[in-house]
Amino acid sequence: MTMTAEPLTFTHPWASQPSDQPVAYAPDEQSTQDPASPQRLRPPRKWIRRGLIIAVITTPFLWWVISKPGDYPILSIGCQLSVTLPGYIMIVYGLFYRTHIDDDTISIHIGPFRRTIDARSITKLAITPNCYLITDGSGRRLRINHHAHDVDRALLHLLTTLHTRPIDLPEGSPDHPDWPTWAQHWRNIFATAIYDHHTSYYATHPDALVQLNTLVRPPTV
Repeated sequence: MTMTAEPLTFTHPWASQPSDQPVAYAPDEQSTQDPASPQRLRPPRKWIRRGLIIAVITTPFLWWVISKPGDYPILSIGCQLSVTLPGYIMIVYGLFYRTHIDDDTISIHIGPFRRTIDARSITKLAITPNCYLITDGSGRRLRINHHAHDVDRALLHLLTTLHTRPIDLPEGSPDHPDWPTWAQHWRNIFATAIYDHHTSYYATHPDALVQLNTLVRPPTV
């Protein structure tokens, strides 16, 4: 992935379109929302549907293997469990997994269990498969799946943090000479995602667009 130290500049959406031409754009609900508003996210319903299909198809085979395990009962049951359990995991994930992001915290809820980090004291950003791993000043860590959800409020927290102070990045710590380039690379990524997901909002809120263009630039010392 090519990195650039040049801050991006976001213009007013549709500004280049001729005034006598209608806007050929139908904004969706997310595009019109303020990216700074709290987010309460849940997995797509497809997780429950897929889990139910897998569970319904494979559970009878599991019971059959348990009742007639054959010569290698542990191996037979283990193999069937590896096929059946993912369906139930998908169902539990779809029913109980929640992500909440507000002005102060980022939290993950799995039923009654909750893990929260302080969004105003982020000290480290790392990458795991499909997730941002964010660490706060108390050492608490949280994985945010940016492929499963449009976690724009969390990206705005990261963008604001990079605009105000140095933090550890996936490429290295702030004492590395290339850190400013890395930081600008991530500012551009976060700001682009936020802008693309909320184009209609920025079209009607020029002050917010000015703020986004300010955050994508490095802090002035």
